[in-house]
Amino acid sequence: MISDGVIADLFPALQQEIGGHSLVYLDSAATTQKPQCVIDAITNYYERDNANIHRGVHTISQRATQAYENVRLQVAKLLHASRHEEVIFVRGATEALNLVAQAYARPRIGEGDVILITEMEHHSNIVPWQLVCEQTGASLEVVPICDDGSLDMNAYKELLSPQVALVSVAHVSNAIGTINPSGWACGSRRFGNRLRFLRNFWA
Repeated sequence: MISDGVIADLFPALQQEIGGHSLVYLDSAATTQKPQCVIDAITNYYERDNANIHRGVHTISQRATQAYENVRLQVAKLLHASRHEEVIFVRGATEALNLVAQAYARPRIGEGDVILITEMEHHSNIVPWQLVCEQTGASLEVVPICDDGSLDMNAYKELLSPQVALVSVAHVSNAIGTINPSGWACGSRRFGNRLRFLRNFWA
C-alpha cells in the first residue's frame, strides 16, 4: 500500500509551509489540488492540443479527442466498468448528483417511495434529493449520526424499509471527517431489485 506521505509528495501545492507549518489542505470538496502528472498533462494540452474534442477533423482536435477517450478507458479499467461507455465525466459532485437525481432517480421514483440520506451529507447530496421528492411526492428520510460522528446503524436498519427506493451516502464526510465502511449499506438488507444505493466518494 502507498503511504500518505508518498501520495502527498506528488502534489506540488502540498509542499509549502503556511504559518510555519506544513500545509494540510481540507477543502477538496470545493477545489482539489492537482498532482504533478495532472499539471503536466494540462500544460501539454494547452501547449500542443488545445482544441475542441469530438468536433474537429483537424490534427490537434483529433489528438485531443484521442487523449480524452484514452482517459475514459483508463478510468473504466480502474473502476472495473463493464464498458468504457459507462464512464461519464462531469465537472464535480454537484453536477453528478443532480444528473443522477433528475435523469435516473426522478423517472423511477414516485409517491410513497423513500429516499434515504444521512446527517453527514454535503449540500450537494441533500438538495438534489429534496427536489426529486418535491417533484415526485416521495419523502426524504435522514439517518442520524452518533456522538462520535459515526452513523447510527441501528437507526439505519430501522429506516431501511421496503419503501426505500434509493440510498445516497457519502463514503467520506467532508463536514465531519467520518469514513464510512465500504459497502456497508449494500449488505444491510435488500428488497428484490428495488433498492438502489449510491456511494459518493467525492462528497
